[in-house]
Amino acid sequence: MDSAAALERAVPKAWHWLGFDIQAVVETLFGAVVALIALFSSYDHINVPHRRINLPQQWGVWLIALSLPLVLVDAQLASRSRRRDEDRSIAEARETARERDRAAEERQRNSRLDRIRARLDRGRLAFELDPSPNN
Repeated sequence: MDSAAALERAVPKAWHWLGFDIQAVVETLFGAVVALIALFSSYDHINVPHRRINLPQQWGVWLIALSLPLVLVDAQLASRSRRRDEDRSIAEARETARERDRAAEERQRNSRLDRIRARLDRGRLAFELDPSPNN
């Protein structure tokens, strides 16, 4: 967990402002690397099962350029989903702590009432056994 916290501190605040966590930054960087590899590999075709579709070289550049915003959006959505899950788990932990505190207060209240009842029972029994003015 310490290394994850260190990585979170290393991510620039601009990425947090855009809604990215460290995993989203890594996903975005890998997406950009794949796009650059595709751009410099001069792909001019797309292979689909049992077929090859030829593309003019300029189309490949535009398709690569259009894929980058999709990588960013996907990374941001995944980051928001992780944050939402984390917020839910924190809320559940808080609710569990509240329930635990309520149960502890109830036990203390019952213990206090039991002590009062025991003291009253002792006084009543002492009076029944010895009805003197002291009892």
